[in-house]
Amino acid sequence: MSMNVRRFFIAPPGPKAGTLSDVASKPIFISGLDGWRQAARDMGIAEAMLIDDKGNIYLTGAIKKRLAFTEHPTALHETP
Repeated sequence: MSMNVRRFFIAPPGPKAGTLSDVASKPIFISGLDGWRQAARDMGIAEAMLIDDKGNIYLTGAIKKRLAFTEHPTALHETP
């Protein structure tokens, strides 16, 4: 398990968003910083975000479009 991941969020819109988030977040979290994006792709998840233990934010372009930050993030890394 990756210990460098502090938080993980996944919430594609839809009637089953909570269930999908709960199920999909586990393997993506376990994949850690190096494998989170591929794990999301493998499950067909386009909207995903990961925050590491230093506050760096890694997110997909699809979810970035839905977010508005109230504070400037430490570092923002967008992936396709």
